[in-house]
Amino acid sequence: MHKTRSRIGALIAALGVALAFVLCGVVARAAEDYTFKLTVGPAKDTTEAVRADMDTAGIVVDVYQMATAEEDPTQDAFIYTWNDNFKDVQADYELLAKARTGYSSDWQALYADAAKLVVDGKLTADVTGKFGDIELDSKGLYLVIAHGTTLPAGEEMYDSENGYAGVAFSGLLKYSFPPTMVAAPTKDVNADGVIVTDWVSGDWKDEAEIFLKSSYDPLFGSLIINKTVDEYDGKPVTFTYHIYDTKTGGKTYENYAAITYDGQTSTTVTHIPAGLEVTVDESYEGARYQAVGPKTANATIVSDVAVELGKGETASVAFENAPDGDHTDGGYGIENHFDYTDPNNPQNHWPWSVTSPADWSGNTTPASE
Repeated sequence: MHKTRSRIGALIAALGVALAFVLCGVVARAAEDYTFKLTVGPAKDTTEAVRADMDTAGIVVDVYQMATAEEDPTQDAFIYTWNDNFKDVQADYELLAKARTGYSSDWQALYADAAKLVVDGKLTADVTGKFGDIELDSKGLYLVIAHGTTLPAGEEMYDSENGYAGVAFSGLLKYSFPPTMVAAPTKDVNADGVIVTDWVSGDWKDEAEIFLKSSYDPLFGSLIINKTVDEYDGKPVTFTYHIYDTKTGGKTYENYAAITYDGQTSTTVTHIPAGLEVTVDESYEGARYQAVGPKTANATIVSDVAVELGKGETASVAFENAPDGDHTDGGYGIENHFDYTDPNNPQNHWPWSVTSPADWSGNTTPASE
């Protein structure tokens, strides 16, 4: 009888131990489950027009875990264990974190150094998402870089001369997103994306919203002017064109071009701001020809990048001429080249060329070359 009781007791004890292991296992797994909601978007002051343009740029957000995190049992803080791929920036991070500084060029230099490790090591992101909510399933420090997925020839995904900013292209603009970091969990993240971990008061948060500042540069496109001459007599004849932005009547953009029709049937004007609507006036038809149909045409400039990526076609206009019956000679010209630099924005520099008859009074600007 006692043996039976002892066997039952042993069985109950064994079951209790097994149950304890099971329950502990459940508790341990539950403790390991973690979700950090990271919301990523453009800077708050980004205009609606630019936001809409960004939507066409195919921007993704790559997130790299730089260090794992465990709660410090002695204080309200986390202990970070750095991943091998990012140990080269550990000392700089710890120095800045100890100084408890806000946004500074030192922080941005740290982010750039971390991004360089990504590029040099050809590292694969732990999580890739888009603007919006991104879930992270492990505590730690993370590097965040936004960039485009489709780039034109000769362009790199990261701009090494600009702090390893991620590069993206829409049809109108080139965007550069500087890298940043975030801690999971965190106590705060300011508008500059600087991580704040244990040097502020308050509760730890399992979510953060960061706003990625970006610089953007305009893209440029080309305009093809096509020419048709009816009953061409084989003698060279020059046609000239005045090109200007439609909205301001030339205050934003103005240019000139020409076609000397002796087998040349078109000309291409380059470096025109993408998205600009331009008006093209045929200002001179040669001494022997007259316009057939309109002497004015309009076009919206598509960037060369968009054309290369298959997202549009180069803008073009066409003009037709026929003999006027009153002239038998004249109309040939020479080609001059000019360069223009916007005095208010020196980086806006573009060349143009104009071919005009020798007796055309409009050709008063001296040639630059």
